[in-house]
Amino acid sequence: MGRLPGLMHAEAESPCTVGNFGPGFDVLSLALARRGDKVWVRTAEADKVTVRGPGHERVPTEWARNSACASLDHLRKLTGRAEPLEVVIEKGMPPGSGLGSSASSNASAVRAFARLWGVALSPLQALEAAAAGEAVATGSAHTDDVAAALFGGLTVVGGKGPDAVIRLRPPPLHLVVARPEVDLPTREMRRLIPDALPKAAVVGNLSNVARIVHACHRGDAAMLCRALEDGISRPYRAPRVPLFEEARQAALAQGAEAFLLSGSGPAMIAAMPAEKDPRAVESAMRDVFVKAALDAEVFTTQPLPEVKDPAIPLHPL
Repeated sequence: MGRLPGLMHAEAESPCTVGNFGPGFDVLSLALARRGDKVWVRTAEADKVTVRGPGHERVPTEWARNSACASLDHLRKLTGRAEPLEVVIEKGMPPGSGLGSSASSNASAVRAFARLWGVALSPLQALEAAAAGEAVATGSAHTDDVAAALFGGLTVVGGKGPDAVIRLRPPPLHLVVARPEVDLPTREMRRLIPDALPKAAVVGNLSNVARIVHACHRGDAAMLCRALEDGISRPYRAPRVPLFEEARQAALAQGAEAFLLSGSGPAMIAAMPAEKDPRAVESAMRDVFVKAALDAEVFTTQPLPEVKDPAIPLHPL
């Protein structure tokens, strides 16, 4: 698609993400070198939103119910630029895929708004605006996915003020992604995790998150893969994901060093250091879905270390 007709235009895109990365439930998210959603905005006589691309029919086109529009409304209040806007969202990943579909829309909307009006947003302002969209999409203004979509790398969220987000540079990895053609809404998948969790699971996840941070500082991909075990989210969500265990066993048998849910699923990821050849793992995972006659997109990608955007300063390492 080209530029929208009109006096003032802006466009932006953001990557797919892996929320809840490994043991980092609501804390860690990884940006992928795979384009997510693209958003165009232009000045208009009245607010309007159009959605195109995979799964577009499941994305609300009522302004008040669309997550990207909620991010734009947040920025209108922040900047005082309340002019009506026409918005076009081109989905790169369908909603409910587990690859940060709404986060990518929200981050792209934030970038497009900043470009449209020439506004320089701080990292925290951009994060809060994108999180306002997540509250509409998932019922919770969690910031892990939108942080990775905005800044790239492996992001750590949950702090306050200047510590609201920390960006880490992940070591070189191959990530084999399988995305079954099923819809698992994030709101429903969040309800599967009980309020009270076994102490051993929480302690194990805390230890693994610390190891992931250390592995990023050391540039040690093998250490990072060993730390991707998750005792908080996966035990409750994986049973709802078609063929998760079958794909996991197939990937590990072909040399994958870790296997995890992406976000709340159904996407799943096999991880290995970049010096290993991922082709056998990709083939084995694809065969699992072919034999079960379940449509699935399977592809290999890598982490996206950073997202550069003049409108939003890159969050420092």
